[in-house]
Amino acid sequence: MSEIADLSNWEDDTNALHQRQIIEKAIAKTSSRYRRGFGGIRESMPHLGATCAALEQWCAEFEPKGDCGLYLHGATGTGKTGLAQAVKLALCERNYVVDSWNSAKLMDTIRDSYNPNSEHNRQEIMRFASGDDYRGAAHLFILDDLGTERSSEHDLDVLYLILNLRYDEMRPVLVTSNHSLKSLLAAHVDDLAWQRLISRLAEMCEEIGVPAAARPDQRLTARRRRGKEAEDAHRVTVPTDEF
Repeated sequence: MSEIADLSNWEDDTNALHQRQIIEKAIAKTSSRYRRGFGGIRESMPHLGATCAALEQWCAEFEPKGDCGLYLHGATGTGKTGLAQAVKLALCERNYVVDSWNSAKLMDTIRDSYNPNSEHNRQEIMRFASGDDYRGAAHLFILDDLGTERSSEHDLDVLYLILNLRYDEMRPVLVTSNHSLKSLLAAHVDDLAWQRLISRLAEMCEEIGVPAAARPDQRLTARRRRGKEAEDAHRVTVPTDEF
């Protein structure tokens, strides 16, 4: 384990306690669906066994400094968010601080921070996410569902700033998306802000394609089944007279 991950090597007990509180808060914020980490994914999505093994190895070798980021891409419902949350839990268990955001939620929160009555502090959000050197900065920044949010040029500039600060300090990121970097670039070929962002991610991350299961998206299948059950429950059967 690296010195940064070893709580006994923090500058003082107060700093160590602050770091531990941040880690425990990150674990507590993990939704019930993802609390079982890689074990839960293997059980619910056995086709992701090899992907889980690769990510577990990445977590075991994780260092908070270096160009060792990951970019997970795949179709809707392939388990990308679950994999990202499993990585978060695995690193939190090793006393690393992980800052995890849904892309749309991050942009909404930063926009809201411009309201003087907002409870959100834009500077604190960005310093923590970017890994700026102050107490409690994130060792890993996770950005989930990149490309699904509605982003203005300003939003992309803010996101680029976070990523670029992490790039400069060699702090890793983990990004998930429905699109590969190549397809994301093709979709924004005339957008300079997106091109800068994608170029930076390509330098920082190794791309991993998350395979789809042989059957349709489980979430869509479940919704269709519930819809049919509701339809059957409300269907009125008109009896016919027997003569």
